[in-house]
Amino acid sequence: MKLKIYITTFCFAVLLLSCKKDIEPALPGGTAAAGVNFLASSDVFLKYSSGGVGIFLDTVANNKKFINSEYSSLPHFNLIDYSRQLEFPKVYLKDQGPLFLSYPAGTHRWLFSYMIADKNGLTNSPLTDLADTSIEMGPNTETCFYLGDGPVTENTVPKYKILTIPAGKSLKVENGSVALRLVHLSPDADELQCSLVKADGSLSQETLPQNLKYGQFTQYLMLNTKEARNNSLQLRLVSKTTGQVLIYTGIPAIEGHAYTLLVQGFQKNHQLNLPVGRNADGTINYQNTAIEANLRALIRQIF
Repeated sequence: MKLKIYITTFCFAVLLLSCKKDIEPALPGGTAAAGVNFLASSDVFLKYSSGGVGIFLDTVANNKKFINSEYSSLPHFNLIDYSRQLEFPKVYLKDQGPLFLSYPAGTHRWLFSYMIADKNGLTNSPLTDLADTSIEMGPNTETCFYLGDGPVTENTVPKYKILTIPAGKSLKVENGSVALRLVHLSPDADELQCSLVKADGSLSQETLPQNLKYGQFTQYLMLNTKEARNNSLQLRLVSKTTGQVLIYTGIPAIEGHAYTLLVQGFQKNHQLNLPVGRNADGTINYQNTAIEANLRALIRQIF
């Protein structure tokens, strides 16, 4: 059954507002707004074939039911195998970067819960909570939420980790430069040493991190487009422990733009217990599932 999501006129209005670069975002009544974008980088999610992840704002727990503040819309990730969607909001505009929903500026709690559709299309009783965090969002700021895989204990319920990273759109990127942020969200991958493969084939570690650990991210780092090879700034990510090249990738050498390089997936194979439904007595039914190694980098244009 499809997980039906009802987007209200209000939500559509603030989404349109977030697309306009010359207007400071505000909610009805003049309330200062902050923008949010959600991306799921979890490889465990790729093993689900039904349901979704509801993203709840300032939730109140009451017998496993949740009140979604004053908003009737529900940000979500769709995990249905034939229509999977792991970013919210998602609008298919080429090279535009992520879109941001507007919410009141201030401190908010965000809860991510796995949900299975009921006979009405969308349950208001999540099956199980995955992760939550509270952050302060300043007026006219934009924040990228990343929900990634957490540390692994074999044959147990998977854990998840949330990173909240400022979009940093006020950053000025000089002509001839590209801004790059590196994010490490692979829970079993080694510390990473990063190098730029220069235009002449030599390696440079200048300004790049040499001990990037799981759960860490860098500030924006400036790279010179003159070092591009085949219109790409090519990067090597090496295990600090073994010296093995784990990822070889690149970002477009388009001056003035900013990119995030997100390290995701697992370096090794794992077995985890995924929730698949409720038993007759109300307890959660789990299925032991193989999670294959698939360490890789996702390149994401931010602006």
